[in-house]
Amino acid sequence: MYDDQYYAQRNPLTLSIIALTIGIVAIAAYFAVESPNYAAVAAGAIGLFFGSYSMTYANRVGGDDKKRNIILGAVGEILSVLAFIFGLGGLQ
Repeated sequence: MYDDQYYAQRNPLTLSIIALTIGIVAIAAYFAVESPNYAAVAAGAIGLFFGSYSMTYANRVGGDDKKRNIILGAVGEILSVLAFIFGLGGLQ
């Protein structure tokens, strides 16, 4: 797959690392901020998007590191889901 604007191939590892980083930031925001946890909900929602996109993109591109990229994206998405759920629970 190529970038629409520059016709350069995207790196699925970079997308997976971004998803993992956002998931870690979302969990850290949940534990760092007292209630209400708007930061955890927002970071969790963004992490859900990047996690699913990075897993889908890594699956489409394939390559030698396909499994590693999918696992990194999945871990980031799981962390984002947990932060989103816990953050929503803290809003009540």
